[in-house]
Order: sequence, then C-alpha cells, then structure tokens
Amino acid sequence: MKRKRSAIACIVVLCLSFTPRSMAQASQSGDVRITIDVATPQHAVSPTLFGIFFEDINLSADGGLYPELVRNRSFEDADTLQNWKFSSMNPSGTASITTADVQSRPPVPPLNAFNRKSLCINAHGAFKLINEGYWGMNIVRGATYSCTFAARLSAKGAEGLQIKLVGSTGTILASGEIRGIDGDWKYHSVNLTSSGSDPK
Repeated sequence: MKRKRSAIACIVVLCLSFTPRSMAQASQSGDVRITIDVATPQHAVSPTLFGIFFEDINLSADGGLYPELVRNRSFEDADTLQNWKFSSMNPSGTASITTADVQSRPPVPPLNAFNRKSLCINAHGAFKLINEGYWGMNIVRGATYSCTFAARLSAKGAEGLQIKLVGSTGTILASGEIRGIDGDWKYHSVNLTSSGSDPK
C-alpha cells in the first residue's frame, strides 16, 4: 500500500481473498457434487459428545481451512507489526498498533466492539506496507483477488492508497487504487486480476 502527502491513517481488518477461474467455472457448470445419506450412519456417536475440538497446528486453520491470504490481518497477533513490513520515504514516518481509547485526546474510536486494535500510520510522504501472507500467497494468473479493509483518517491530506500484488521478483502482477478515505471508519474494497502467477 502506498500513499502520498502527510496524513495519519488507521487501518483495521485487512482481508485478501480470491476465486480462481477454474473454481468459478466448476461451480457454474455444476461439476462439483457432495451427497450425504443421513439414513445410513457409518458408526455410532456418543450421546455425551457435544461441540467439536480443533487444534490449529502449523496454521491449518488461518491460511488453511480458512483460506486467508493476509497474515495477521486484523493486527491482533501482537502489539507490534508482526508479519507486516513498513517503510517510509520520509524517516519520520511511523506505523504502530493502537488500541481503541475514546477517552484519549484525540480519541481513538474502535471499528466496532470486537475490533478494537488497528494499525496507525503517521506518514509524511509515500510509504509501503507489505504482507507476504503464510509463506507466500500463491498468486494465480487470471485469478481475481478482492482486497477489503476498514480505514479512517485522523488528519487531512491523503490522496489515496495504491494496492498492489507484487511477485517475489518485484514484478507488479495487479494494482488498484482506493480513494475517499475520511475521518470515519468505513470499509473499502478493490478487485485485482493478476496478470501472472507467483507461488511466493
């Protein structure tokens, strides 16, 4: 992500998801079918079994069963920029994790009751915010990726954010721009169609 001019922005819940063409075509043609025969159980289930246990080992949930591409998307993993890289053309630019506090001056409002952490960027010029996902994002040529995030400005001056999918060699595979970020928390979204493939 890249922005010009001086402004303070907060970003929370950054999400990048995709649907490759092959998956979309399969669902449209009806080639995928799952049949469940509830009249023929395969084994008995204990009547005292309630709920389910699932242990997230080696990121088998986030980045696995839950097909998230952005790692630490809501900045909840730590109080530091874990799995994110921030750089600014101006050495005074900063990025830090903040927790909502409506009593502070100026107040820091939460996105909602459940998302109280956000990334606060104080930029004086262009900056980059990079997330490499779970050991890469496996970008697929022709696939459409949707980048959605909530953001607000604490000061005027932003011209917009450039969202890019960048390959491991620095090649730009797709790009888009977000405008209209203001002082209230709002969701923004842009669709990116990749011009090439990159497993990392």
